Amino acid sequence: MDLGVNIARTTSILAMREEPNGKVIAFEPHPVLFKELQYNIAAWTQNSQAASIVAHKLALRSTPGVAQFTIPAEFAMNHGVSYVACDAQANSKVNRFEAAVTTLDGVVAG
Repeated sequence: MDLGVNIARTTSILAMREEPNGKVIAFEPHPVLFKELQYNIAAWTQNSQAASIVAHKLALRSTPGVAQFTIPAEFAMNHGVSYVACDAQANSKVNRFEAAVTTLDGVVAG
């Protein structure tokens, strides 16, 4: 499993390590990064030596629901800096997005 995968460099390494019979489960809630992730997965899975990769456009925590993510100005230079907004930040005027949240148990139970 790879959590908060960004564009999934580590996911690709895991897929090659797990080999064709393995499976990598990736989680990335950011909508822009998730699109890049899907593009990269399509390229990597053409390699017959790689494990299958299942991507979820979700965040994980102890309870399911929805989370507000903050996108700081630095995101333009570093796509790894988005973070969950705390309640005090929820009303501030910054770039943010809302993402579905689930539990790890909820994903792997099925």
